[in-house]
Amino acid sequence: MKFNKIFFIAVFVIANLLLLTNSLSKFKKVQKGEIISLDSADTPNTIGAGFSKASKISLGEVSEIFVSAQLGVDPKTNKLVSDSVGEQTTQALKNGKAIIEANGASWENVAKTVVFMTDLSYLEEMNNAYLKLFPGNVPARAIMVIPALRVSGAKVQIEFFAFQNNKSGTTSILEKGLGPYAEPSGYAYSFFGKKVKLGSNYLLFVTAQSAEDTNSNVPNGFAEQVEAVFTNLKDVLTNNGANFFNVLRASIYLRDAKNLDSLNQIYAKYFPNLPAKVALGVNAIAATYTYLEIELMAVVPVSGNNAKDLNIIRKSKLSGSPATKTQVGAKNIIYLSAVTGVNAQGKIVSADIKEQTTQAVKNLKTSLSAYTTGIENVAKVSIYLKDIADLPTVEAALDQSFGKTKPAVTALQLNDIFVENAKVMIEGVAFG
Repeated sequence: MKFNKIFFIAVFVIANLLLLTNSLSKFKKVQKGEIISLDSADTPNTIGAGFSKASKISLGEVSEIFVSAQLGVDPKTNKLVSDSVGEQTTQALKNGKAIIEANGASWENVAKTVVFMTDLSYLEEMNNAYLKLFPGNVPARAIMVIPALRVSGAKVQIEFFAFQNNKSGTTSILEKGLGPYAEPSGYAYSFFGKKVKLGSNYLLFVTAQSAEDTNSNVPNGFAEQVEAVFTNLKDVLTNNGANFFNVLRASIYLRDAKNLDSLNQIYAKYFPNLPAKVALGVNAIAATYTYLEIELMAVVPVSGNNAKDLNIIRKSKLSGSPATKTQVGAKNIIYLSAVTGVNAQGKIVSADIKEQTTQAVKNLKTSLSAYTTGIENVAKVSIYLKDIADLPTVEAALDQSFGKTKPAVTALQLNDIFVENAKVMIEGVAFG
């Protein structure tokens, strides 16, 4: 009898120690801000084995969620719902919503989307469907018109950047970005952007800006359009208490490679401290008669801070590919410039797509090494291809690259990659 009593006491103590250890390990995981892969049974399986449907990183009181780009694919059949642009848009939005809500976050806290379409003529039908699922709280947005998506027949693809209130997952935590005038109503996107408070700073998603002025006038020349784009960007940054120093990442959508040199000259004038950057060759720009659009990610002081006092670090171990790091909440976020398969001499390593992909991963690792962090801390990657038919080879090459925690992913074909002989380009967001 005495032995049985001792035995049961021992079992009780061991069981409680195991529960305590498990609880502490979970707490430690949240505190470290490790990247968590997310899933939902109500979403289709259309991405490669090396990636997650979404990834999440705890930033303290708030978590950021990166949702892999969603197609209009029915999760029950794993096929496109129809040939209709509107129906594909609706299904892509439903898929994104299912992932976000299945993991305890709110649809109200989607800060930004990027919509990829294969024809500009789809814009009106896409917008009509889009507004039905974002009836009153539209996020910041960018649109890219590109040649092809990962599934044949797909016309629309949408990626999502969302946040979760770790105290109450469904409480809205986003604020509208401010502009030089009152935001017009009825648009399918937040006109100036969205921002979220993370510790003593805001993370600001600036909606892609074109060269249109308030009267929808557009300058004729390319250089004049670039200056007009930067005027619009400056207005948004200024009205949110920021300037170009605050910018962490710039995404450029450009119609014609012949204008790249002119763009880079003007770009350097506004960005003497270079942020992370990706320049994408697109088929068309949503704003009529414009050559380009630019969207920004910026960090903005909540109050009382000078922009120069923000802990923004810019380093580059690769020529022309800076990586930008700053603290957001309890973590450091690192935006990586897009990289291709160029070697140390600045030449593409090979015509072989697999070798280019392997070299691009090496270049990502080199960029991350500037901050003594590794590729296992990448939460989101974007894969840009000259030919979408190469995607299975690229995904297979990337399958084991990111460790146990697989990042969210967006993949598509571009009209042009602005590096001679490049067939693949990859960019990422990491934490460290």
